[in-house]
Order: sequence, then C-alpha cells, then structure tokens
Amino acid sequence: MRALFECRLEHIGRYDRVKVECACGREVLLSLDAFAGLPSNTRVMDLKRRLRSDSCSERGRVMVSVVWADYSARRG
Repeated sequence: MRALFECRLEHIGRYDRVKVECACGREVLLSLDAFAGLPSNTRVMDLKRRLRSDSCSERGRVMVSVVWADYSARRG
C-alpha cells in the first residue's frame, strides 16, 4: 500500500481498484484493465484530468482514490 500522491498504475495489483467519484454523485470502481492504454508509470492522481463522468460529461470534476485489496485474507 502506498500513499496516493506517490501511487502509480504499476503499483496497482490485480485485485485492487481505482475508485472514481464525480461531483455529480456518480461513483465507480475501475480495475487496472480500464487503464490498459496508459503507461504504467502514470500517477493515479493524474487520472483526474483524464477521466470524464458518464452522467454529466464533465472532465476534471472527479476525486480519485485506490481501494487496496486485502491480500492477507488470500494467503490461506
């Protein structure tokens, strides 16, 4: 787990999700596959400028965070 300001796409694991919340109220969890066309060194915080809401079609009005998976529960 990393601090959001230093987190890059390469740090996001298979079960982690990027949570995107728009000012209009829309909220979505995206897997790493949603960012397949971007370089792996893209900062998660830089995604704010790239993402657009389906509801209001505004760009840059989103808050981005990472929902880290609980890997300790998967170790069996």
